[in-house]
Amino acid sequence: MPNYLDDVPEQNAFILGDKKILNLFSLLLELRSMSDETYNYYASSHHNYFADWIMHVVNYHELADKLRNTSSRQQAIRVLEKSVEEHKEKDVKEDSFVVAETKPKMKKPVKKAEEKEKAEPLNKVPNKMTENNVMLQDIAQNEKEIKDFLWKHFAWDMAKEFMYGMAIGILIGMVLSKIFIRN
Repeated sequence: MPNYLDDVPEQNAFILGDKKILNLFSLLLELRSMSDETYNYYASSHHNYFADWIMHVVNYHELADKLRNTSSRQQAIRVLEKSVEEHKEKDVKEDSFVVAETKPKMKKPVKKAEEKEKAEPLNKVPNKMTENNVMLQDIAQNEKEIKDFLWKHFAWDMAKEFMYGMAIGILIGMVLSKIFIRN
């Protein structure tokens, strides 16, 4: 049975703005954090690019059909959560004979996942999805904080520069009017 939670090849990633989505769990995280307007751009009564990607790239036709029958972002999130949870449980059952597993490749590991891994007994099989969930949620939170900071910082800088430009423009206008309207 195929594991629908695995990453697809990078060349088949779903491009969402400047992000590449490689698996269903990443898609779920993005659906949770995007606005309804963004969701409606990708999924409406006329088309559903998320369902198309799931059908043609992930090859999960049943889930794609369920997503096509949703009418809102919240419904799509519930459908995707249920599917991810079902496959996560199957994955854990199928891999229950594994004693050790490799860590996901990341440049900088998330401390919460490392602490959890150290706390678990060696004979207990770690739950891959729970560990990945913690790491991906931390990454998503950090990304959101960075975006919020940049928006606030650059929006304020742009407003300041606009006001400085307006003030300089008014001053130059006043000086020019004094020069040319003297007569």
